[in-house]
Amino acid sequence: MKKVPFGIPLLAVNAPDQVWQKAIYAASFILAEARKRGEFQRISCDVIYLHLAELIRLRWDSKFKVKIPRDCLLQIRPSVEALNCLLDLSVELWTLTPGEYQHPAQLFMEVTVEGDCWGLFRMDAQGQTVTEVYRQIQAENGQLSRYENPFQKAASKKLFDVACDLAQRGGRFHTKTWKPYLRARKALAASTKPGGDVLIIRPGIDGKSKPTQVRKRLCKS
Repeated sequence: MKKVPFGIPLLAVNAPDQVWQKAIYAASFILAEARKRGEFQRISCDVIYLHLAELIRLRWDSKFKVKIPRDCLLQIRPSVEALNCLLDLSVELWTLTPGEYQHPAQLFMEVTVEGDCWGLFRMDAQGQTVTEVYRQIQAENGQLSRYENPFQKAASKKLFDVACDLAQRGGRFHTKTWKPYLRARKALAASTKPGGDVLIIRPGIDGKSKPTQVRKRLCKS
């Protein structure tokens, strides 16, 4: 199967239904267009786009690939796994308490684009050092372990208010959905701990070409 050029809307043809397909296409289209116009930080657009592309490969189509350096894909896998577990959590919570959403894809994509609760790369991390972001994620993991919601952006806050309440009751949700999500977040933090390497994704110089990647060693302080 040919690799998909970086920066074009993503077609998840093997996703469970057309709502999932349209949701991923729409999100990736918005990211691609906003990136071209410079409306968002290009780094944020690139990161979310890459993670959605890898999520398609991991979840629905093992042959799906975008044109991106292999090292880059290997480095983002821990955060892609965290995103995959967030998808499971979104679907399970929507099944139990759908609220205002007509489909779990709507909830998941809204939370994903907020970029508040699924990985090391955050929409609100501009100006922070990688060590500061790492420490923030560690603090969030501690709160989640105590069933406290650390997230403040609208969709993420609603989702985790309900998730924390259900998780502390124990049962199937706690075992099958909550614990895997926490494990994925902890594995992500461990893979980027101070003194280790972290992936820094650089957007294309002209704002249109595919990003490159470099590795940066986190400081210990």
